[in-house]
Amino acid sequence: MQRKFRFELRRYATVMGILSALFLVAGCSSSSDNDPARLSADPVRVTTEGDVVGADEGTMYAFRGIPYAAPPVEALRFAPPEEALPRSATLEAKEFGSSCPQTAGAFGSGSVDEDCLFLNIFTPKGDGPYPVMVWIHGGAFVSGAGSDSGYDATRLVAEDVIVVTLNYRLGALGFLPHTALTAEAGESGNYGLMDQQLALNWIQDNIDNFGGDPANVTIFGESAGGHSVLSQLVAPSSDGLFQRAIVQSGSYSPTQVSLPVGSAVFGVKFATAAACTGSDAEIRDCFRALTVEEVLSAQGADWYVPTTGTRFLPQSTYAALADGAFADVPVLMGSNRHEGRLFVLLDMAGGQIYETESAYRDGVAALLRTDLRDLDNVQIADDYRDDAMAELGGYIEHPNRFRVALSNLWTDYMFTCNNLNQWHQLSLYTDTYAYWFTDDAAPNGTWDTAALPVGATHTLEIQYVFGLVGARGGSAEQIALSEQMVGFWTQFAKTGDPNATGDDWAMFTPDDNGFVMKLDTPLEDATALEFGTAHRCAYWTDPPTMARY
Repeated sequence: MQRKFRFELRRYATVMGILSALFLVAGCSSSSDNDPARLSADPVRVTTEGDVVGADEGTMYAFRGIPYAAPPVEALRFAPPEEALPRSATLEAKEFGSSCPQTAGAFGSGSVDEDCLFLNIFTPKGDGPYPVMVWIHGGAFVSGAGSDSGYDATRLVAEDVIVVTLNYRLGALGFLPHTALTAEAGESGNYGLMDQQLALNWIQDNIDNFGGDPANVTIFGESAGGHSVLSQLVAPSSDGLFQRAIVQSGSYSPTQVSLPVGSAVFGVKFATAAACTGSDAEIRDCFRALTVEEVLSAQGADWYVPTTGTRFLPQSTYAALADGAFADVPVLMGSNRHEGRLFVLLDMAGGQIYETESAYRDGVAALLRTDLRDLDNVQIADDYRDDAMAELGGYIEHPNRFRVALSNLWTDYMFTCNNLNQWHQLSLYTDTYAYWFTDDAAPNGTWDTAALPVGATHTLEIQYVFGLVGARGGSAEQIALSEQMVGFWTQFAKTGDPNATGDDWAMFTPDDNGFVMKLDTPLEDATALEFGTAHRCAYWTDPPTMARY
């Protein structure tokens, strides 16, 4: 009711602004005659904040850089977002807005601009109503933007869907839990998730004016974006804002972090690095007085995850899915065969090439350091090393053995075995479609290296979903796979079922023989048992702990 009242108030303010402009020019000419945007052939749409003019891009209309929230600065830094204010002039929405603050890296260009809460809308040229697909980008919650070139919506829009991409706050600015912030608002952290939710509310209020159907919204995302989809799925206040969910490689860290633990670890570490001390009020003032560069410096290399035990996320995704406490919507979900290779390759690009036993064991310990189960890192390192040697033909001194072992551990522990468990959890309560991306020859740009073959690693399925494989040198067979995946994703967005005429993607069932669509050239059927065996998931149901070894 409050959101509806705010919407009506903003609409009233917008209408009054338009009427005032009309009165000022009465007797001379109409406002539309004087508005350059309305004299062009470019599309103009009405929003709750005022008109926006986009661009005619031939096969679709594009509206870029639309603010969906007030700039999260000053008192709104480390606070829930607030709605964007009405505008008196037409907004030219032809350029992407700024990315949210982040250091430059493999998954995003650097930015220090906090005025970054923008979304972008790409629409077919017809009247609709069209299903709406809202893309939430990845980047470990510390990098990325909805404007990334890898998220070109052209091919998806050709299937008669609207695609929306968006930015949300990242790193400490988006996810910092701290007792001083909790004392002010009753909770802290999850600001980036709140941004996403406000964007979904904005879509509910406005997308019909772009030809979209607010009652048919799909949220989809990869990595941190997929983790965000799961978080929105279990966030009570997001219920009703979307009707379908697609999770790509987002199953990592399913227990997330509790507010007390996050505050004691991330919060204290950040405050210490930023030299913010004193009372709660003094610490908050210090946090908000920092420059963006100082925030990024204090944040360091930490990778953030959402915080649980809060109003926004009462439970972790693991607990909520186990209880059936999530939005009752169909879910399409999967992961890639070699998820972990990307992370080992990133380490290698930074100079850590894992050629020695000691470097490998350090890598294992670093990966498992936050696990609360008192895991036996030595035994786990031995087991994965031995498996890697067998995978490499039994060659004991194979030069790739440590890199393959560590990447396999990353894949199983962080991604695929959590994914398998979540298929089972979800399928007990809702229609669930499972996939396994296994194209080992997927185009990978400059990542190819003899030291560690890239394979079907983390992020490489995105180019197939957005229909960009051909532009990246994919084969005819890979382009055909991409076309199938575009069809699956958009059909699911339209109906909650990825199957169109001639397709045979069965729903996942909570048993060992649950159906998994193996996305490869060509498509193949697989089972949960095959998937789990390929990724040693039985091992992770009862991993080695210090108590037993």
